[in-house]
Amino acid sequence: MRPSYLKGFKMAIYITGGAWISSAGHGFLGDGKGLKIDGQEPLIPPSREVFDTPLARYGRFDTFTKLGCTAAALALKNAKSGEIGKNARVGMIISSLFEIMDTDINYYETTLDEEGALSSPNLFSYTLPVIVLGETAVYFNLTGPTFCVGENDEGRGLNALQSAIAMINSGKADKMLVGWIDSPPPDIEPAGRLKTDRGAIFVILESNIDKPLPSFNKVSYNGGGLLINNKKTVTSIIDFFKEGDSL
Repeated sequence: MRPSYLKGFKMAIYITGGAWISSAGHGFLGDGKGLKIDGQEPLIPPSREVFDTPLARYGRFDTFTKLGCTAAALALKNAKSGEIGKNARVGMIISSLFEIMDTDINYYETTLDEEGALSSPNLFSYTLPVIVLGETAVYFNLTGPTFCVGENDEGRGLNALQSAIAMINSGKADKMLVGWIDSPPPDIEPAGRLKTDRGAIFVILESNIDKPLPSFNKVSYNGGGLLINNKKTVTSIIDFFKEGDSL
């Protein structure tokens, strides 16, 4: 049966840029650098090396928000979309397995003493996974749909990707910033198929391309799912990176 998010999927959609952050550092779509995602602490590059102008409150961000904002900025740079016009309909969707569980736990611990009198207002500000969307949308002037969806223990970013394609296909956005972010509590152990990977991966999806470039990847539908360049099945956001870049 045709997935509901692909109903009426006719237009061409392209991946025009991307970036990732992990314990191995960071990289860009098409740079040939090996993409490795694991459970180790991600190495987030300094904000001054990523953002052209200072991002307000960056020093207060929790790890989840820092990961998302920084990886999104790197992906936009890779797609040469750092400057987005005021009328551009650009949205942002993320998916995550653990969301901001680590921040929630840290905040809860600050409420245990003095009947909550010492609870941290700074941590409380980041106890919702959509905060990263707001911070990124304000900084880059994103005016399209922005929301967070849950993820399963496989297919990093797949739910966000499906939702973003639906937004473009329905005409609600011309371009979507799509990503996977996870920063689970450090004391959670993997169990069964449950992965405690840490990092962020973002790609840019567009429907209106001014001119074709060799690096563009086309997303199409084959009756049973999504394909990249009409041949490679999309199982996660990692699939948009070159074979040499994937896990």
